[in-house]
Amino acid sequence: MKRSLSGLDIITVSGELQVLVGSRVDKIYQPERDEIAISTSSKGSGKMRLHVALSGWIWISAAQSDMPTTPSNFAMQLRKHLSNGIISAVNQHGLDRIIEISVQKQEEYRLIFEIFGDGNVVLVSGDKIIAALRIRKWKHREIRPNSSYAYPPEAFDPRNASDEKLNDLILTSKADMVRTLATRLNLGGGYAEEICLRAKIDKGINANELGEEELDRIKEEIHRLIGDFETGNFFHISTENDKPVDISPIELRLDDRRQTNKFSSFSEAIENYYHSTPKMEPGEAKLNDEKERLERTLSSQEEAVQRFREEIDRAQKLAEHIFSNFGLTSALLDKVKASVEEGTPFKEFEMIDPAEGVFSAEISGEVMNLSWRKDVTQNAQFYYEEAKKLRDKLEGALEAIVETKKKLENLEDRELVLRTEEKEKDRRTKPDWFEKYRWFRSSEDVLILAGRDAKSNELLVKKHLKPGDRYVHADIHGAPSVVVKSKEGQTEATLREAGEFSLAMSKAWNAGLAGGSAYWVTPEQVSKTPESGEFVPRGGFIIRGKRNYMEKLELRLGIGICSVESKRKVMCGPLPAVAKHCSSYVEIRPGDVSKEKAAKLLAARFSAAISDIQAVLPPGSVDIREKD
Repeated sequence: MKRSLSGLDIITVSGELQVLVGSRVDKIYQPERDEIAISTSSKGSGKMRLHVALSGWIWISAAQSDMPTTPSNFAMQLRKHLSNGIISAVNQHGLDRIIEISVQKQEEYRLIFEIFGDGNVVLVSGDKIIAALRIRKWKHREIRPNSSYAYPPEAFDPRNASDEKLNDLILTSKADMVRTLATRLNLGGGYAEEICLRAKIDKGINANELGEEELDRIKEEIHRLIGDFETGNFFHISTENDKPVDISPIELRLDDRRQTNKFSSFSEAIENYYHSTPKMEPGEAKLNDEKERLERTLSSQEEAVQRFREEIDRAQKLAEHIFSNFGLTSALLDKVKASVEEGTPFKEFEMIDPAEGVFSAEISGEVMNLSWRKDVTQNAQFYYEEAKKLRDKLEGALEAIVETKKKLENLEDRELVLRTEEKEKDRRTKPDWFEKYRWFRSSEDVLILAGRDAKSNELLVKKHLKPGDRYVHADIHGAPSVVVKSKEGQTEATLREAGEFSLAMSKAWNAGLAGGSAYWVTPEQVSKTPESGEFVPRGGFIIRGKRNYMEKLELRLGIGICSVESKRKVMCGPLPAVAKHCSSYVEIRPGDVSKEKAAKLLAARFSAAISDIQAVLPPGSVDIREKD
């Protein structure tokens, strides 16, 4: 699924935004933390609204959707400087995902949208930053009010490259064709594949193995693709299984096996796509941009390695060539030296550095630089030393490649974590009211609720302990209060299960006790009003009258998946209750497996969210025992 616009896409967007030139800036909004909307009006276009989502999207629409009535502080800053100003220009910076809007008032302002990574909005007057949504600092630049604005290092733009440059980038690449186009030529993965399809070239072929005809086809399709973006007229969303997966302003061969929905403008398609697809998290956007940057870095490093190897080979050969032509080289050096000392000009040699005596000459078909201030051996030694210096650089470049590959591997691990977290969100079930407490349904189908802490103990008894219910508490300090809801036909079995639950959710679990006791009372016996001289801590209650004790309660629980009103829930409770309601479950006792590790194991066992498992586990390490 496409998660943001590419630099190529923004060529088309920039063209559509030209309708804003000449419009007046009315109001500026910040509907979400990472979104900016600018309302404009003009006689020709009427009221329009520019929308920018810093995760990688920008479009214009009619000013119809509701906006916040109270502007954010940042929106107020922008309004102060830009409201009633006239938009004089809208430009894309190179092939970067940067849109710059010039607004003319008494002075000219530039509102710069950087829609990559976590994104930024920067207001500039001259070169001075007036305001910025995010304060940022990098090695090469800083975004901070009162500092000078500098663009990020500009990405390669194939529109400004000569054929020779394109040839060099492709033929010196060590990567396959699609990766070379995506990273070295800055075309992105999807459009790189499109070029290979159009040129009828296997995307997996090594780029440096292309023949002259294949190379010409690739370059022709690059220029044709860029031309398509400049005149974009096939605004569409591609879908698979009725789900949007891609968006583009041009017709794509990649879409031959997909369904496409066409729109009247690219902005309309973007707005529809943006609101119908999951939003990219800031962390994911950062990872995507970091991955693109590292891939470009790796490509440049591999290019440098290739160049160093060729230069080492060249220097080594020149040194050997000088020795192989010792007599010719010696005679040439004497001739040039005499010419210089006599002050007579010579036409067959080009002087490179008179101070060092360096000149260019051809010896037996090899053009090289020599110095008449050195003898033959010294000139050869110069090239040997040059080869040694280049080997040191080569070693450094190879180490840098290893480091970059490690960073990419780490990035893949971080992507895996993000994907796992996304799966976690998908697996997470919507909580019901009773899940703010600990809970289970007894073997007699009675709802049992327990506090999670002092605050929820108070809330539980105050809101949910009703006449006819029972209050249960383990006979150990700090155990949670448990409310057994009234139900016709329930027996002591349910009360014992509630007692086991209170015991298990107390410090008895961490202590590794084998069992214990608990008691139950009626609601009338539970009070928060102390007698004279008594103190009732938060979450604690005073029990008056007889306590009905339950002895020999076991310290063990079950955990499994049950269905509550057709909703899948993770339930943890006494074994008889879990066995009654869960078709698949495990038994847990105090043990040596940490709560965090147990949650991961059980989440995998039951295809549940880790957070849902953690929410129901008792307070301590466990021993997991499978049940048939």
